[in-house]
Amino acid sequence: MYKYNQFFIFFIFIVLTNCSKHDIPVEIPEDLRTISIDPGEATEESVSELIKNKSYLKLNTPDSLYFAGITKVLFSNNEIVVLDKSPDLDRIFCFSRDGNFKYLIDRPGRGPGEFENIYDMALYKSLLVINTQQGVKFFELSTGEYLRELSRPKEMFLQMFKMFDDNIVITAGGTTRNNTSKNLIKIYDLDKEEMLYESVPFDEYALKGGHTQRYLFKYKDTMTVIPMYSLVVYRVFQDSLSYKTKPAYQFDFGDHWIPSKILENSYDKREEFFDAMSESIHTLDIFETETVIYTHFRYMQEDYTAVYNKNIGETHLISGFEDNGTGWIRVPVGVDDNAIVNVVSPADVAEYVLEPTGELDTLLRSLTDESHPVLIFSEF
Repeated sequence: MYKYNQFFIFFIFIVLTNCSKHDIPVEIPEDLRTISIDPGEATEESVSELIKNKSYLKLNTPDSLYFAGITKVLFSNNEIVVLDKSPDLDRIFCFSRDGNFKYLIDRPGRGPGEFENIYDMALYKSLLVINTQQGVKFFELSTGEYLRELSRPKEMFLQMFKMFDDNIVITAGGTTRNNTSKNLIKIYDLDKEEMLYESVPFDEYALKGGHTQRYLFKYKDTMTVIPMYSLVVYRVFQDSLSYKTKPAYQFDFGDHWIPSKILENSYDKREEFFDAMSESIHTLDIFETETVIYTHFRYMQEDYTAVYNKNIGETHLISGFEDNGTGWIRVPVGVDDNAIVNVVSPADVAEYVLEPTGELDTLLRSLTDESHPVLIFSEF
């Protein structure tokens, strides 16, 4: 599903800035947790062997509706919000927590509440917020009612984002020439059109790109950001009236990480960059819970899954992640409390030649359309 992501992700090593935007060296603690991953040590064990608790939820979708490709799922206390992307039109489905259909946001156009492409979506209290080519659009989460629209910032590349407040967004901006401030982490007030905080300058790197949707996520009460092509993961949080950034953990991929000399000025040497990237670790997707850090990446045209257990400091590295019995066949789509969430449909059963068993088999057989999904909640 995420093959296109390899053209989007590009991260670098960094230094930290304070609220007044004066550069200061980043301080990486010597004892900062390091997750070492070597593709050469990967095993072929089943993902299901690492799952401690698992449950399934059928999304009861009207027969007239289909899914083109689910890329992201968000969870509130009462709603499950699904982003479905297709080449023609992106759509948002909303379900209750028991899987019953509530509404569809499907409004092609450029007017109020209308859109064609959705870059990302976020939840904040009673709000559903989507970032589109036309602007940042706000909807009532419980009903899907369109509320208002704010302009996209002109001085920053807003693509993936999360909400810090009802007007304030945090984004890990693309490392491109459009990012004129040269900072990757940005907190911006959409209503006042004011930059509130920036950190993590990317020096002279000018990478062609964008993002994957997993580089910015909420963990507990802080936002977690991985600036482009950095091996360090950061927490961004609000302390009194100011914002702060601090290292959380880091990765060590050894010689399998893309060489720094290839990163430099790769905007002007895209062919060389993409050739090197295909032979290095890329498409890094991260999902974090209280107990594990789940990492998916691609290396030498193959998929890998690394599950790091925080309690014992142990990493299970698997070459590939297909599991015929449980339906765990692709990159996860979200996190709900301490569960990492995946999705499978009857169409996947045919495409991947799956052999679902037990409850999953029963749920899949009960679906009325081959694209309709079942969510898999797994605690590792």
